[in-house]
Amino acid sequence: KKISDEDRIKQLEEVYSIIDKKNEDKKAKILEESKNWVKLASEKTNEELLSITNEKRNEYNPAFIISAELEIEKRKL
Repeated sequence: KKISDEDRIKQLEEVYSIIDKKNEDKKAKILEESKNWVKLASEKTNEELLSITNEKRNEYNPAFIISAELEIEKRKL
C-alpha cells in the first residue's frame, strides 16, 4: 500500500520524536549519575583529570567523564 508524502512525513516525525525522547532520557540519566561522581572528580589531581578525559575515556563511566570535564572547567585547566 502506498502512502502520501504527507503521511510519510508524519510517520517519520513520530519515529524521530521517539528516538529524540529516548536520547534525551539517556542523556538526563547520565547527567544525573554524574552528580554522584562530582566528589570523586574533585579529589583527582589535574594530571589525573586530563589523562582520564583525553587518554582513558573508554576506561571510565560516561557519567564520571562528565564530572571530570566539569572539574577541569572549574579549575580552568
